Amino acid sequence: MDHPHIHCIVTGGGLSSDGKPLGVFARKGFFLPVRVLSALFRGKFLDHLKHCFKNGGLVFDGAIRHLKAPGNFNLFRKTTL
Repeated sequence: MDHPHIHCIVTGGGLSSDGKPLGVFARKGFFLPVRVLSALFRGKFLDHLKHCFKNGGLVFDGAIRHLKAPGNFNLFRKTTL
């Protein structure tokens, strides 16, 4: 029988509603080196986020309107994420 499916690697964290980091951590012996994978994903994500900001692909409304300013965005990116 066919068994079509896909495998995905997804983030294990994010930001809570109050802006604090949340995380779900892999068990010991996980099949991938979690710290290495986390650092790689984080770097690629931040690079893409920076690219989107430079190309005007992000929208900052309401309470995050201040992030439209490049200095504020870069500080947020470096200290929060």
